[in-house]
Amino acid sequence: MDLVFEIIVYFLFVYAFMPTILARIFHIGAFFQGSRNENKVFITFDDGPDILYTPRILDILKETRTKACFFVLGKKARAHPEILQRIQAEGHEIESHGYDHKFPWFLSPLGTKKDLMETSSIITEITGEPPHFYRPPWGVLNLFSWFFLKGQQVALWSFMSWDWTRGSTTSSIANRVLSRVKNGSVLIFHDSDKTPGSAPKSPEAVIKILPIVIQEIKNRGLQAAALSELSPEKKKKLSYFLFEKWDHTVLRLMGVKDLSDKGRPTVFRIALRKFRGKQLPLPDGTILKRGDLVVELHLNNSFFKQFGEKKELLTLGLLAKQKVMHDLPAVAGWIAANPRCDEIKAITGLTIINRGSQQAGFHSFDLPPLKGLLIRLYESIVVIMFHPSGYRRITRYWKKLIPKHLVMSKKELFRKYLI
Repeated sequence: MDLVFEIIVYFLFVYAFMPTILARIFHIGAFFQGSRNENKVFITFDDGPDILYTPRILDILKETRTKACFFVLGKKARAHPEILQRIQAEGHEIESHGYDHKFPWFLSPLGTKKDLMETSSIITEITGEPPHFYRPPWGVLNLFSWFFLKGQQVALWSFMSWDWTRGSTTSSIANRVLSRVKNGSVLIFHDSDKTPGSAPKSPEAVIKILPIVIQEIKNRGLQAAALSELSPEKKKKLSYFLFEKWDHTVLRLMGVKDLSDKGRPTVFRIALRKFRGKQLPLPDGTILKRGDLVVELHLNNSFFKQFGEKKELLTLGLLAKQKVMHDLPAVAGWIAANPRCDEIKAITGLTIINRGSQQAGFHSFDLPPLKGLLIRLYESIVVIMFHPSGYRRITRYWKKLIPKHLVMSKKELFRKYLI
């Protein structure tokens, strides 16, 4: 049961929580705001096209000469192509909001692919132009959302207007928006009340306050611009910084700490754990049993940042081997100085970068299929984050990136590396 629970936690974390946290909290791979140095704001509408509300919103935008972006659902776009054609003809943008507003965490990989690609196909067929932006329903992603975006940029929002809720009024929506709007703000409204959770007739309030919001934006010297005028180029150094902070926080909560050697950082992060896998016989006679104390090794992700900028992905495997062998003496020294040294049986790690691990002294074991897939996906995201060629490199070498469970007995570690 412990193993089943562990796999479920891994699955939820890697498949659902992690992609959403990266996008929503750290805005990695997604943008929510334009430049603070330009007097532009970006008005967007979700969940249409709607036969009752979208044309009335278009009338207001036409009268006020205002640009906007409509994130449409593929199912509704197919039912009302004439509305999409009007949106396009009047100079507004049409982007993807998925096919029918299903919660992405509940979509399978194939379901995610169909949701994204079918919507893109419908928009392209009607307008002759593929979508360039994607706004996930409820701002929630799963791991495979990234794989099937096909060049689309994830577009979120600067703050929520809450225009779709039952308690919202024209004054509350206007106050929320106008009290927070500033240079670069991405505003979100809804032009439909047919999606789950939407209050009946909620777009009526949007239609009433939209002219007021637009006029006040103009009074403040701001210009409503198209998303295509926004530069979503991410500052990679900031993304690296944020990802590292998030990664360190999660690992600290799991009891994982950076390992240093006389003040020098090493490639490892470590934690003491009870072994939870099947019994493993090792060549030196050590038998690793369930419940035995082990040192769990993690590669420090700054390794990829430091070396990934200049190296081919497969070359990273050789660099990893060199760094691991260079820093294993620090692991041996840490164990020798640990009060629980006598209880520790082995060092273990899970990784897709295992080239040359045998020469370093590790013995590799296959992982259960599901756990192996989740480790493969998680570490692929790490490589995508820190390797300049990112997604292209991962897809190129995907078949070669097989995760393994690496194990070395304490006896073997001390024999080879204890100085």
